[in-house]
Amino acid sequence: MRITIDRSQSMPLFLQIKGQIGYQIGMGVLKSGEKLPTIRQLAADIGVAPLTVVQAIDSLAADGLIETRPGVGSFVVDLHADALARSRTQMVEGLVDEHLQDVRQHGVPVEEYAQVVWKRVFHDTQTATVDQVAIFVGNYPVDTELFADLLADEFRPFRFDVVGRTVQDLATPTPETAALLAVADLVIAVPLRFGEARKLVGDRLEVVGLPLTLSPTTREHLAQLPPQAQIGMVVTEALFVQSMRNIVSIYRPASESAPVAVIDDQRAVRDLVANVDVVIYSMGIRDRIPDAFARNVLAIELTHVPDPVALAEVREQVRNLAEPQQETTAMVT
Repeated sequence: MRITIDRSQSMPLFLQIKGQIGYQIGMGVLKSGEKLPTIRQLAADIGVAPLTVVQAIDSLAADGLIETRPGVGSFVVDLHADALARSRTQMVEGLVDEHLQDVRQHGVPVEEYAQVVWKRVFHDTQTATVDQVAIFVGNYPVDTELFADLLADEFRPFRFDVVGRTVQDLATPTPETAALLAVADLVIAVPLRFGEARKLVGDRLEVVGLPLTLSPTTREHLAQLPPQAQIGMVVTEALFVQSMRNIVSIYRPASESAPVAVIDDQRAVRDLVANVDVVIYSMGIRDRIPDAFARNVLAIELTHVPDPVALAEVREQVRNLAEPQQETTAMVT
């Protein structure tokens, strides 16, 4: 497990450590159930005080990414679907009761509410092409939509639709999202959002993690960068500054100290773009760094795709969920 810190950053050291461990979980470098080095070992390897590592581990545990077992150690959470039996009937009835109560308080006829929910979820029941639905939980709206569309194409042969939602969508659901939760059969989450998603849906649905990896095209672009090129990076959150440096340095070691700007700091982004030859930026934020393209600076999106092995495992689970439904449909028809 590779973790490096940059003491020139204003970000606290424990957050730098947290971001890198979280990113490695998200990329599948740290596997489900894998044991982390001890606090003492991590502190020695990174060159920080043990308390700093404890802060990072505690924060990761609070986010549901790792679990600490007293006397044993810290482990990456199991990103596979929960094996516990759940009562879907109780879950659905509970959600319906909650929303019917809200509807009545607002003076809306329950029949009208039911019609809106039905149309929003199924659009047109006469031409419906899916039997089941999964919710994909991503990091940000743009990449969530991209991955949901990709998974929808992947699972379409099983008559399984995939709808994207962010953690924020689940935390404060609209009536449409609440209705979606009521009919969903599975939740698929990027590992960085796995713990949050599982907390938000509780025992309502099975949640499975889907690790990501760099796309082959991105790897090729990074490997072909000229040695003399001045590189700058733009990230979505300061938490991932060092993680981006680490992954880019695999293909270009000299980039370990490359300047990095956070996308919300547009002045810093403009200054960075004005002084580099290449901008490497996080997935889904191209439209927010137009200066790079105006100056004809080489811009490379750090595009991620589902890890092939993990995707195959989720595909198998989707197939198993779909087969009983398709058998039931065949019997009815």
